[in-house]
Amino acid sequence: MNYRVLIAATLAATAVHANSISDQLPESWFKTGKNPALAACTAGTDRQLDHLGDGNITLQCESPTEGFITAMQQFSAEEYRGSRVRFSAQVKAEDVKGWSGLWMRINATEKNAVAFDNMMDRPIKGTQGWSPYEVVLDVPADGERISFGVLIENQGQVWLKDAEFEAVPTNVATTGPLQRTNPDNLNLQQR
Repeated sequence: MNYRVLIAATLAATAVHANSISDQLPESWFKTGKNPALAACTAGTDRQLDHLGDGNITLQCESPTEGFITAMQQFSAEEYRGSRVRFSAQVKAEDVKGWSGLWMRINATEKNAVAFDNMMDRPIKGTQGWSPYEVVLDVPADGERISFGVLIENQGQVWLKDAEFEAVPTNVATTGPLQRTNPDNLNLQQR
């Protein structure tokens, strides 16, 4: 086997793949995160998938970083108050060294997050083909804002396509832990 040819082909494929990433996210989506990953990682679209007709988002951290980046959007929760909502998408991962996942957060009037799920308890790691994922949360009657997106921590690349956001019936189980809005068990009793 000619290793020089193999190395050259691998480098060429890597260069083409890296050049296929546009640093522009689709309209209504924006990049944010925790430094230094915010500066070190790319959020955009994969032109090769766009060429095939697949609208997408890709997040790429080529070297290990502290923190995370996300491509996200947020909007008023008014239309969804009192509902259960689901954010779902197809996600593909390549060499994710930390973890990745979909996430969603519900903020309420004069409160921080009252519901949150980032798939940390069921992360996307390593290399995975296209698979469906979802996060499901309840929006309280005083829900103010809904935020959701895809994130990556440390190193690797993830792609997101076929994203959907919808109200779902209450027989669809929530994925995030219950976020308490009031203190509980202040008398420290065993239950």
